[in-house]
This record gives sequence, C-alpha cells and structure tokens, in this order.
Amino acid sequence: MVAVLSSPIIGADKKEKIINAVMRTQLQPLTYSFIQLLIRKTRESNLFEIMRAFIEQYNKLKGIHLVKLTTATAVSEEMKDSIVKKVKADSGVAHIELETFVNAALIGGFKLEMDGNLVDATVLRDLQDMKKQFAENIYMHKIR
Repeated sequence: MVAVLSSPIIGADKKEKIINAVMRTQLQPLTYSFIQLLIRKTRESNLFEIMRAFIEQYNKLKGIHLVKLTTATAVSEEMKDSIVKKVKADSGVAHIELETFVNAALIGGFKLEMDGNLVDATVLRDLQDMKKQFAENIYMHKIR
C-alpha cells in the first residue's frame, strides 16, 4: 500500500479507486474522507507520516511509552512480561507498549530502547569494546 500511495506513476483517480476497493468498509467515514482529501490534494504520499505522527501524539496523550527490545533469539511471553514489569518499576511509567525484534548478529544479550535512551547489553557490543581497547593499546603503558 505504501508503494501504491507514494508512486508518482499511478494517478490520483486510480489511487482513490484502490483505496475505495481495499479500505472503504474498514474505515470510519471521517477517516475515509480525510484520505480522499489527501489524494485529491496530491498529499497521499504523506499518509504514513501522518499516521505515525498521530500514533505518537496519541501515545503521548495517553501516557503510553514505546519500548523496543532487540535480542539475538526470540523472547518468551514470560520474559516479555518480566521486562515490562521491570521497566515499569524502574521508570515509574504506567503504560508500556513492548515491540520485540530479533537480530542474530547481536550474538547474545539484548538492546532496550525507551524514550531515546538505549541500553546495549549485547555480546556484540562487548566484543566491539574489546576490539577497540586492543586497537588503542591502552594496556601497553601499564606493562612498561
């Protein structure tokens, strides 16, 4: 859908027909009218940015904080619940929405991001830190 709405090749009338066929029954009349207005004003490529901004403002208004958890392997539901409880206790935030991602390149550990703060407790980060320390040779002066 993103490709269709942002394509300069597809005309506004065809985009409107596609939206009508796909989403007409799934959207509230006001939302549907707003999307039609965006298409008529050739602003349909901005729809996903508008949606993202709306969700961000809604979460801010409702006090919902987005937490992104990235691990090397999939995390169990019990572990997710445990992490949410720990973050709530440490930050004093009442509502948390947890998004999980898997990145095997991390080797082990986790990355946790909330409100622009990042906790990187991954094995990959530890290995990179060790590599940097050896490259800088910070221990050489202690041997002499």
